[in-house]
Amino acid sequence: MDIPNDYINIPRTMDFLLFEIQNLFPTKPGEKTRGMLTGAKSGNYFAIGLPFASIWVWPDPYAREQGYAITPLSPQCCFAALHDPKLKQLLAITETMRVAGSEARLWAKAELDKILTPKPI
Repeated sequence: MDIPNDYINIPRTMDFLLFEIQNLFPTKPGEKTRGMLTGAKSGNYFAIGLPFASIWVWPDPYAREQGYAITPLSPQCCFAALHDPKLKQLLAITETMRVAGSEARLWAKAELDKILTPKPI
């Protein structure tokens, strides 16, 4: 069976982000620095908020925001997130899971459902 290149298995992607990303690509906030906001408080699309979340940033000396540095999942995250708001949301959820793991799982699932669940026509 051929699967088109543009097909993404949403349930498996969500399982990976909710249960595996923090084990394969863990990160911890470092020193306070300038950078691009990411994580649970990186925009108004995180309505619930997380009580343990601080402001996290991907280090960028030219950014105005300040927060605790986390290593991006990929060096291209900042550039990609600047050009794609939906990707920025997904990366912020991903970064929250990388840092907080199971503590953020219920919140992350609710956010992923909003973004990834197909809307009825």
